[in-house]
Amino acid sequence: RLVWCAGQDRAIKRLEPDGTRSVLTDNFDGKRFNGPNDVAITADGAIYFTDSDVGLRGGINGGLAQMPNAVFRWKDGKVSQVVSRDQLGAEPYGIALSPDDKYLYLSAGTMAPDPKIMRFPVLADGSVGNGELFTHGPGIGDGMKADKAGNLWSTQPSPGIVRITSPSGKLLGLLHLPTFGDDEPRKTACASSLAFGGDDAKTLYIAACEKIYAVPLRAPGLLQGPAP
Repeated sequence: RLVWCAGQDRAIKRLEPDGTRSVLTDNFDGKRFNGPNDVAITADGAIYFTDSDVGLRGGINGGLAQMPNAVFRWKDGKVSQVVSRDQLGAEPYGIALSPDDKYLYLSAGTMAPDPKIMRFPVLADGSVGNGELFTHGPGIGDGMKADKAGNLWSTQPSPGIVRITSPSGKLLGLLHLPTFGDDEPRKTACASSLAFGGDDAKTLYIAACEKIYAVPLRAPGLLQGPAP
């Protein structure tokens, strides 16, 4: 099954193998979401997602918002708020879980000069504890995924960069996407989102605006969600 953020529909939706579509949730306590942006799925099927303002004409201050942006958790039809915008300190965008589902990662200040990733411990009931700074610098935006070893892979849209950060928060490296043409300034491929794929999770797929890149990996990533 495919779970996705239907931002302009302000909902989290799911596509079944037979083509059936369903709305998992489009509101919290009767108030419509502003525009779900990214999801992370635990091994037991809980869905954590960021709600930004991508579904609102005029953005968060355009008069259509019914509640502040925040981070939510869906499990068995029940929705709870886990992190507020004030707790995160910025607009929620990218989201990821550690391989053992014990930590929730959230990007913050993605348009700021020094964007950050915050890390929150996931508690037994699915809520989260106090957040701490995990890493900061280039290569932080919407897309984030953890690999099998616990390294966090994240994207920067422009210029396109994929950042690899160790479980301790140490920068391991930056993957720079291609540039095109000979005229200056040269056009650079963006990097908006990423995912591990293939049967062995050893292929990194990068959504790069006009292109999709596939990068073979020596070490496996992680296929999130319940095991098939």
